[in-house]
Amino acid sequence: MEDWVTIKNIRKRNERLGTRKIAKLVGVSRNTVKRALSAETYPTYQRSSKVNELIEPFVEFIKESYGVKRQRVSVIISNLRSKGFCGSDTSVYRYIAPHIKAEKEHASAKAYMPYSTLPGEQMLYDWSEYRVVIGGTLVTLYVHLLLFGYSRYRVYSASLTIRQSDVFEALEDGLCEIGGLCLRLQVDNAKVLVDNASVSDFRWNKRFLSFCGFYGIQPSRSLPGHPWSKGKVENPFDYLEHHFITNTSFVSFEDFVGKLNVFQREVNARVHHATAKKRRLRSCSPQSRHISWSCRAIPILERLSGISASRKSSARSPVTV
Repeated sequence: MEDWVTIKNIRKRNERLGTRKIAKLVGVSRNTVKRALSAETYPTYQRSSKVNELIEPFVEFIKESYGVKRQRVSVIISNLRSKGFCGSDTSVYRYIAPHIKAEKEHASAKAYMPYSTLPGEQMLYDWSEYRVVIGGTLVTLYVHLLLFGYSRYRVYSASLTIRQSDVFEALEDGLCEIGGLCLRLQVDNAKVLVDNASVSDFRWNKRFLSFCGFYGIQPSRSLPGHPWSKGKVENPFDYLEHHFITNTSFVSFEDFVGKLNVFQREVNARVHHATAKKRRLRSCSPQSRHISWSCRAIPILERLSGISASRKSSARSPVTV
């Protein structure tokens, strides 16, 4: 820093003085003098902007999470771990600082083309963990969501564990409540659903495949680092947390489930901002020609053989979802 200032001052006082003479006076090389004279500000060391190869597969996910969703870096790192990221926490901070911070103010303007599906084409499933005070005790529980892509109709359920049996039960409860199902089920890369999430060696969990095969559902997954591919099912959890979890008191787990059902009915009764319609399910008969493409209106009660009679009795007629 002192050499740069000295070189600049010597040249200002005597513009005819050459670089060789200045270098001899200051005791540095001529190249150092040339760089100092050509630089308007003091030259500082800058790290290479090369992206860590462990981060490259998750670049879009990080940009979306930090720039658009405005999540904290610690939350992003936690989500990256669940998606298979094995790099260091420091590497994430080093990537975000030079690559994304400057773009953050413009990130909110970034938009994606909405992905629309036909009636009965797609349903989406996900769950989220919550810490809830129930009867004065802090309890960890899991809220499941089965959402129908066309109508945005939501079916919530809850469990105290997140075993594979809990996931299957949540899915069956949703199908039983609706009384029909869609052609395709969009899920994440959770271990209970996917054995290997790698793009090059992807493998579904065999039990999950058997579950889908039993009901005639085509499973599909969202690739790691592509959160927008299932935003329809992720966004409702944020609304659930702020409008239900944090604003409601519960005396027991059964009370939580009962109030969750009330919340579900209230949400489904509202007009959706994207579709400008209420989240309705239109009843239709299995003989309707519309069913053949809009909804897999199979005799679902006959196929829900593993569900108790109490659940079967609550199922409604096939619907367009």
